[in-house]
Amino acid sequence: MTNNNYFDPCNATTTIFVRRPTKVLFDNVDPNYGVTWVYRGTTIFINGSIVDQIKYDREGVREGPRLQIGGVDYGTRYRFNVMWGSPIQAFYKPWTGQFITDENGTFSIQYDLPSGSQDLGPVTVTVETNFDNNPYLDEKVFYTNSGNETTFMVRTTTEIGLWIDQNKNGISDEQEIGLDGLPLNTFITRKEFIGPDGKQYDWNYARIRGVLKDMSRSSGAIVVGVPNQEISLYWGFGKTWQKTFSLRTDSEGRFEKDIPIGPTHALGPVPVRVTFSSEFFTNYYDSATVVDNDGQPFSVVSFTTMEVNASISVKGKPISVSGTLLDDRGVGIGNRTIKLYRKETWDGNYNTLSSDLGTSIGTATTNSIGKFTFNDHIIEEMRAVGSLWIVAKFDGSQQFPYGLGGVRYLPNDAYMGIIAYPTKMIVTSETVVVLDQVPNILVRNAEARITGKLLEMYRGKQVNRGVGGQTVTAYLKQGEEIFKMGTGRTKKDPNLPEFDGFFEIKTSNVEPELTVGKVEIIVEFVPEIGVEGVPLYQPSTNRSTAEVWSSTRIKEIYFGPKDQDKIPDGRFDIFEHQVDDLVFTFQVLEGTASDLGGEPVSKGVVWLNITMGSYVNSTRGVTDIRGRVHFNFTSKLKDTATGNFFTLQTGQDEANISVEITFIGKQGFTSSSKTRVGDYHRYVPPPPAQPPWLLIISIILIVLILGGIGLFFFYRYIEKKRRLKSLKKIIKKAADQLEAGNPYSYIIFKAYQKLGAHLRRYGFMRRDADTFREFEDAVRSALPIDERSLDAFLDILEEARYSKHVIGEKHKEKAIGCLRQVESSLDNIIMDEDLALRQMELADEEFVETDIIGPKG
Repeated sequence: MTNNNYFDPCNATTTIFVRRPTKVLFDNVDPNYGVTWVYRGTTIFINGSIVDQIKYDREGVREGPRLQIGGVDYGTRYRFNVMWGSPIQAFYKPWTGQFITDENGTFSIQYDLPSGSQDLGPVTVTVETNFDNNPYLDEKVFYTNSGNETTFMVRTTTEIGLWIDQNKNGISDEQEIGLDGLPLNTFITRKEFIGPDGKQYDWNYARIRGVLKDMSRSSGAIVVGVPNQEISLYWGFGKTWQKTFSLRTDSEGRFEKDIPIGPTHALGPVPVRVTFSSEFFTNYYDSATVVDNDGQPFSVVSFTTMEVNASISVKGKPISVSGTLLDDRGVGIGNRTIKLYRKETWDGNYNTLSSDLGTSIGTATTNSIGKFTFNDHIIEEMRAVGSLWIVAKFDGSQQFPYGLGGVRYLPNDAYMGIIAYPTKMIVTSETVVVLDQVPNILVRNAEARITGKLLEMYRGKQVNRGVGGQTVTAYLKQGEEIFKMGTGRTKKDPNLPEFDGFFEIKTSNVEPELTVGKVEIIVEFVPEIGVEGVPLYQPSTNRSTAEVWSSTRIKEIYFGPKDQDKIPDGRFDIFEHQVDDLVFTFQVLEGTASDLGGEPVSKGVVWLNITMGSYVNSTRGVTDIRGRVHFNFTSKLKDTATGNFFTLQTGQDEANISVEITFIGKQGFTSSSKTRVGDYHRYVPPPPAQPPWLLIISIILIVLILGGIGLFFFYRYIEKKRRLKSLKKIIKKAADQLEAGNPYSYIIFKAYQKLGAHLRRYGFMRRDADTFREFEDAVRSALPIDERSLDAFLDILEEARYSKHVIGEKHKEKAIGCLRQVESSLDNIIMDEDLALRQMELADEEFVETDIIGPKG
């Protein structure tokens, strides 16, 4: 300073602190919107710089506060604070006491943005410096404090979950497990239908279900939906028949749509697209789209029905199974493979069938109209008769996941698989009747017995397995006639299976109507209805041939020796000297001893054996055409072998003697015999005979009485004949006079008077009788002619007596015919009685032709 006259010069010194301004900058700011986009549930970074404002503004250089000035370290004094949101917000997060660590003044705060508490939308992020500028410190920082804030826009990603819920239980069908432990099969069909289990399925709606998921809060099975958002659903996306639906999510982010499926809807995969579109700045949820075009699960299919018929099968023969596979219109589905299974038993529970279909027996292919047949299976020999179950399965036309491009179904070829309701098949067996014992000869009216076994057959060969508990019937066939012989029941014993099927048929009386000759024995098995309502066995028949023979009996026609005892003892008597009464006639007849009739057996050999002690006389004879044989002994009885006469032992007055007649039989006739026992007496000369005066007198009296009776009846006969001839004469004369043209009423009335006089004469009518009814009764008693002629005759007489009308030619002809008819009837009666009288005078004798047997037989 320049001195002046008044002041002395002086100097002053001070320290001036120069501070540079700072500025807080933020990185990653969207230049279009001036915000930073972050996603909830992710790790975010708050990045920026605290720079020298002058250099940044003038030069665009990001230079942070100097960490060292004049050899002094200032880095620990450059503090700043970062705040996420404001303290009044629940998600507020501060970071205090942060330090600048590099020359550029950069900072980076890492933050795991929580998904639970963090709201979506704008969040203010504030950075403020808090440099240490304490005035009491020796050293002061050379930068001023500053602050800045920016906006972070918190968003979240979304995802669309899509499924069908055809069972309407809120669960994705693909997650459901059936009773058999397998995933449930559900479908989208064109019509509602009733399944083989009898349950009704209204699957003719595509029940589409979905959820718009907030992916920041969803994890695994935990799904948090985005509520109240617009969703676009495209059914048949890209198809000419595409349908578009606008939906809105509910409070849980879920949406649903039941789309009706018409009966003409195209079959096959249906592309489905669901879109969520978000306005980026005003909606904090990202857009999402899902497209499903592989047909899983969105395919429209035709349900199928299968009718299966299983006829009765026979073991050893191909079974016969037929059926039809139909679509939902009732049209047959051609060229499809049907799998066939066989179940030995089934409890009737259809729901568990898919886990146990039984044993595979083959496949069949449907024809152009959906029909199939199968006969490529034979029931094995050891299988018991009874029921089994045939199960038919159609797998459907599903291709997924092995189809082209992973498509589940092909267009217009989408048919639901089906397991048909099991069909009961009755297994039967062929049988054979094996006879152990069958008669070669059957004797009429005699016993007969047939035994055998009813066995199973397999492929034409007999199987040693008896068929028990069945009825076997035997018949006898001769010509066109069939006679039932009897029935037998086959044995069935669980404890003795080796006797199963054994039967016995017995009859105590072979059919007597059979004729002698050949007969066919038919042993027939007709199966009974089993517990299944049908026979379990096939019928079988055994045929054999036998001969019918007739039993025979011997009838006595004449047996010479008589019971000569004073007190009859039922035994005949023969004396040593006797020859004249040793005459026998027998007849051999068909039948048994109890029969009363029977045809004679001709040309049969008969032996007559007379036995007394050791003496035997045997004589042979042959029956004639009437079956008779005659024996006539003309000398004393001799022993045929020795020629000795029958002789009583010394001191013996009598001995037993038997007469046995034996028919030895012949072709078609059995033998028979008959024996009578009597007494053989020593000859005792009879005392001199006395005249039988009493007998003679009795015979004379009887002859006289019989003669008187004969004369009486003869007189009665003559009197009756004369009476009938008188009546005939009256009637004949009246008829002749009428034919000659005499007056009708006069002639008939005259005849009436003559008949009345005749009837009074012979006592048929009282002498003072004067009514026509009395006359009618008398005429009916006196004229033994037919009622019709008698009635006509009486009508004529009554008309002639009482009628007042004029009698014409027609009445006259009728009267003549009636009178002639009565006359003819009387002629017949008179002639018949004459013939009867002549017959009574004839004697009818039967001559018996006999064989004369001399002493030498």
